[in-house]
Amino acid sequence: MSELLSSAQNCSTCGKAKAHLHCGICDVSICKACADSLDGTTENGRFLLMAAVPKELLHPVYCFSCFAEKVNPPYQRYLEILERAKNIIVFDKGQKKETRLMRRNQKAFRVESCPDRQETLMLLAFMAAEAGFNGLIDVDICAKKVREGSYQTTSWSGSGVPTQIEERRLLRDRSLWDNPN
Repeated sequence: MSELLSSAQNCSTCGKAKAHLHCGICDVSICKACADSLDGTTENGRFLLMAAVPKELLHPVYCFSCFAEKVNPPYQRYLEILERAKNIIVFDKGQKKETRLMRRNQKAFRVESCPDRQETLMLLAFMAAEAGFNGLIDVDICAKKVREGSYQTTSWSGSGVPTQIEERRLLRDRSLWDNPN
């Protein structure tokens, strides 16, 4: 790993002699106590929903100043979009009765080859939240069996039209819906 040093150097933050780590952005020596990192790793799905992960967010270790200036703002923005994506209003393709008066003037978002249905729906919701919408209509999620020799998996794909939904216009009596959210 390029972040580890074979010889000990002084930490640029606290001055301790055992600085075995390097900042991923500015490449200064830092000790383990002064190092900042994102919780977990990016390879294991931390930014799974982000289409293009900025290169600043791909490093495992940062110094305090780089973390505060270059890493924390895009990371906080990602978390805010993720929180909005969890609150996206979703209408399936079969719910035409509820969505007949909603605008469909945006291009549909498409997601291909996801491992499960929930991840496919969450990717669509994240794309809608990132574009500034609060709803997805005409959502169509389908599964396809993929065979590799004797091993079989399922690949999910989906599409949905992003829209801005006025919550005051939504039908409140859910007993009238065929397929409530």
